[in-house]
Amino acid sequence: MLLNPVAVLIVVTCVLAACASTPRNPVADSSNAHMTLVYLETGPNSASHTPEQKSEIFKGHMANMQRLAEEKKLLIAGPFGKPRNPAWRGIFVFDIASVAEAEALGATDPGVVAGEFKLAIRPITASASLRESLRLEKEMQAELERAGQPERKPGEPPPGLRRYVMMHAEDGERAMRALRKGGPRVIWWASFRDGKDAVMVLDATEVDEAEAGLRGVDVGPRGLDRWMSTKALERLSVATPQ
Repeated sequence: MLLNPVAVLIVVTCVLAACASTPRNPVADSSNAHMTLVYLETGPNSASHTPEQKSEIFKGHMANMQRLAEEKKLLIAGPFGKPRNPAWRGIFVFDIASVAEAEALGATDPGVVAGEFKLAIRPITASASLRESLRLEKEMQAELERAGQPERKPGEPPPGLRRYVMMHAEDGERAMRALRKGGPRVIWWASFRDGKDAVMVLDATEVDEAEAGLRGVDVGPRGLDRWMSTKALERLSVATPQ
């Protein structure tokens, strides 16, 4: 996602999963589903696009995300902030099990068509409760509208958005076992079906905060990246798999 500004990108991306008050890292129920996680990476034409071209690309990019969310195909999206992999721009989670179908869906994005982005897609298992994303996001937006727009401090994300930390764990099962015993709260998780690794989004706003929370927690080799998305994620009831 064309980061800069991050907030503009994520406002429309906010058709995401939510998180309700539950035990810190609950054990899994049987309601997991096969989905796909899409990494949006810097595309081959990104450097050649003018600011005006990028602006037009982003209008189409955001409109396409809104359409996919309304169709309940796009469940989660959000941009990275200075990730370890400099090619990473953001992610999508599609409610589609097939990588080929997810690739076809991702190819409808004007940013992909224009070569601003390219796609890297992996099959995942994740909580089926992510499918509640659109309803929960709309509920949160309605609450924000009723409350009015609070004054925004410099450097803070827009209302309804926040920073998280995304952890990529080399051994997903080991990391999930450890996080059931302690450490930062897991907001949502995705276990890759084509490997042993997994992704966990942690309830932390900075990498240093997540590092401190993971101290003494045996999650194994992992990498941490700052990531932004909707606050509605906090309302999601996601179980950590056994």
